[in-house]
Amino acid sequence: GGPVSVCETMTLQEAMDCMRGGVEMGGHTRSHPSLARIPEEECRQEIIDGLQELRGAGFTVKYFAYPFGEAEDVGGPQGLPYKILKILSERVADGSNEKNLTITKVELAFTTEERAMRSDENPLLIPRKVITPQSLSQIALKLEILAWQK
Repeated sequence: GGPVSVCETMTLQEAMDCMRGGVEMGGHTRSHPSLARIPEEECRQEIIDGLQELRGAGFTVKYFAYPFGEAEDVGGPQGLPYKILKILSERVADGSNEKNLTITKVELAFTTEERAMRSDENPLLIPRKVITPQSLSQIALKLEILAWQK
């Protein structure tokens, strides 16, 4: 095997710097578990705690990316992570959120399904392009291929 690349997570200070520079941040749970492989209450707390921590740091969090995000981790509209996020978003939107959660409504949630987005896309199951360590020309080529697949 070749060299293993280690991906470091962004610090809160780095995230704050990005926010001040105009970058919007989204939620991604508290500890990045595979949400479909943990008990329901733990899944719920991972989502809520991650959103609340960002909100508490001053972020308006309107977006969420499912950790891992493959079909088996999200489960589509029948999957537990999707259902929790949908119910939570509905409760926040109508003001009936439990325990006065300090979060905003999640408007878009992203899977890791790699394909072009359709006009009728479910807003809580949006495909996204995963970018691993690679050259800029490799990234550009993959984005061009995705654009042609529309």
